Amino acid sequence: MQEIGNQGGVQVGVVSARARVARTRLMAAAALLAGVSSGSASAHATVVAQGEALGAAPALLEPLAFELEGFAPGAHEASESGEFDAALGDGFGDGGAPQLRLDLGRSLTRAGFALELSGGRPHSWAQVELRGERGERASQLVRLDERGAARVLQLGHTASAPLEAWALVAPPFERPGGPGPSPSRNWMRTPSVQIPSAAGALAQSWAASGGGAPSSPFAASSSGASGLVITEVMKDPTQVSDNAGEWFEVRNLGSVSIDVSGWTIRDAGSNVHVIPAATPLLIPARSYFVFGINADPALNGGVTVGYKYSSFTLSNGADAIQLLDTSGALVDAVAYDDGIFWPDAAGKSLSLNRALVDVGLNDDGANWCDALSSMSASSSDFGTPRLANNVCP
Repeated sequence: MQEIGNQGGVQVGVVSARARVARTRLMAAAALLAGVSSGSASAHATVVAQGEALGAAPALLEPLAFELEGFAPGAHEASESGEFDAALGDGFGDGGAPQLRLDLGRSLTRAGFALELSGGRPHSWAQVELRGERGERASQLVRLDERGAARVLQLGHTASAPLEAWALVAPPFERPGGPGPSPSRNWMRTPSVQIPSAAGALAQSWAASGGGAPSSPFAASSSGASGLVITEVMKDPTQVSDNAGEWFEVRNLGSVSIDVSGWTIRDAGSNVHVIPAATPLLIPARSYFVFGINADPALNGGVTVGYKYSSFTLSNGADAIQLLDTSGALVDAVAYDDGIFWPDAAGKSLSLNRALVDVGLNDDGANWCDALSSMSASSSDFGTPRLANNVCP
């Protein structure tokens, strides 16, 4: 990164592009994404936009804290949202019309989203547009990677009303690799996606975690009455296929065994598995226990599975695990997202910090990290099934 300044602890780098955004447009973008007027003051930072580093007004830090992936080497930025960088190569996109997909963050306290753009020409440019209900608009120019894709990550979503988002993509005949062109009538527009308000995004997180609407009590998943806590999730193994190597771990914090026969495992959608009630299934006191999709260590990546489930799979994107007892009461739940507020690395389990094993603390993706220990000397995957987790960095 070519560092040109450090204001308020935020490094700023220059993105090579000809098109520039006027200061007034940046202020409008800040107002739209923050859900506040452009004249309000909350923080200070410096923002890089289309090749120009601008001294930002106080309201710009949170609303324009984007993490943009797909830029050329040497043109990346570090900010409070994270870093972006990408290696570029030759080739063309995956084919088909350009598309924009929305992923919502999973958090009970913070709203965020990611916009995934695909189907563009590799190394070309796209302009992501957002529009509020009163016609307010914000835009961000992004460089597409070697697959013709890019990602815009917004961690400080506070808009009080839904937003409409779309992207303008350079047509196939635009020369790749050059400076970002100004959008013209020849650019292709993706179908629009609707981004819920911040309150709407939080409501969806609460529902996925089994808590219902934000106004509902969340005591079912945070009371700790049973002493059972979800501590580790392998959603995307690489040693074996997903349908052979998915698993999740729980820990019994109590001083007596817990019989989970008759309990239900489900997600926030249609995946449901009921553990047979005919035979006791005991999780010993002070111990870890693994539920998995395959119980054969020779086929599942070498994991000792205590119970094999069916009719239940873990999405590599956003998904949830909810444990309900025989009465239907929620015992614990974890609702993870696709790398917005939660860790998301293929071949590494989601690992709850070993110092924070609690049914309330495991609702927050900030208390999780990618597993740091290899599952075995012969395994390429990382995780600690049936063992204490790592202390997260």
